[in-house]
Amino acid sequence: MKVSQKTSCRRRGFATFTAVVLISIVAMALLALTLLFQADSRRTRHHWAETQLRQLLIAGAAAAVHTASADPEVTNPQIIQTPAAIEDSGLMVSYERDGGSILRATVTARIEMHDARQTLTFEKTGSGWNLQGTELDRHR
Repeated sequence: MKVSQKTSCRRRGFATFTAVVLISIVAMALLALTLLFQADSRRTRHHWAETQLRQLLIAGAAAAVHTASADPEVTNPQIIQTPAAIEDSGLMVSYERDGGSILRATVTARIEMHDARQTLTFEKTGSGWNLQGTELDRHR
């Protein structure tokens, strides 16, 4: 009987060890999946913010072109209302004259922790301000 009990103890020990190892493997797999989903969520959120920033920069550029066309003497900053669906966002256009014939409009867009800025350069002609170029200054 002693041999049978010894074999039974060994089998129970092996079964317990195997169960602990399998539980550890499953726990590591769950941890890896959690980290993957978290990274994917962050990446998706970042791409969403980048896309919204590009859209806000386009809207700000359109507003700057419209304002420069309507008001040849524009110098005051302009805060543009952003859609309510985009929480914690802002859009501002500031104007700076460089002499009499150059106007620079800086469009600054912000969403959560992300922001982007672009500069539009206008040149004064007989018919008003004409857009000469744009430059993406900072994007993070």
